[in-house]
Amino acid sequence: MTRLMCSIKLCENLRKDSRRFCFECDAFPCARIRHMDLRYRTKYHLSVIDNLVAIKRDGIRKFVQQETTRWRCPQCGSVLCVHKDRCLFCGAAKITKE
Repeated sequence: MTRLMCSIKLCENLRKDSRRFCFECDAFPCARIRHMDLRYRTKYHLSVIDNLVAIKRDGIRKFVQQETTRWRCPQCGSVLCVHKDRCLFCGAAKITKE
């Protein structure tokens, strides 16, 4: 079985000086982040770069609080998966809040 490793998580710049977030890097947004951002904007209508900028601006606690609300199923209250267009628990269509 092949084990995939996240190239962003293994990034030498991120690991240097115990950085926690990509926005702490002088190269932000690097080619890896831009590539992932384009893919997520296209497929899931969200921006990894915008998320990181929001974390830098408002802090991780506020970001998590907002995302917890954003990614709740309006029907059953379960956590929604960004990769699916319906709730995995009740099947309700995901309402996009862009």
